[in-house]
Amino acid sequence: MAGLNHTRRFQWNGRSFSEPLDECYSRNRRFMQETAMLIRSLLALSLLLAGGIAPLAQAEVLIMPNGHPHAARLQDQPHRGMTMHQVLKRFGKPTQRIAPVDNPPITRWVYPHYTVYFEDRYVIHTVVHPGTRLTP
Repeated sequence: MAGLNHTRRFQWNGRSFSEPLDECYSRNRRFMQETAMLIRSLLALSLLLAGGIAPLAQAEVLIMPNGHPHAARLQDQPHRGMTMHQVLKRFGKPTQRIAPVDNPPITRWVYPHYTVYFEDRYVIHTVVHPGTRLTP
């Protein structure tokens, strides 16, 4: 391998310089590694922020009288764990019954101010309709 020059020559500010090629490549490699690390860090940060914002979209409506948060509810509404029979007895017949869907069956009963969701025969959630006056 006689005659191969393992240095890189360059000029800067009117002066000539030379450096071994392995230093040149290691500097480029280091730059690429630092750039890749920065990109990975920014990607992780953006995923963290996106994950931190997503739960806010599923939050309950809160009423904050005097700065103290309370879950928004109607004066009297079905609560989790009640049976269909108990809901019928206490709140009367719904205006609409929507047939069960999926497995386990999810049934909806629509009342004038809220909709009750059942899994099998038990209440799992009550959703107050938009525009309904809520109390703390």
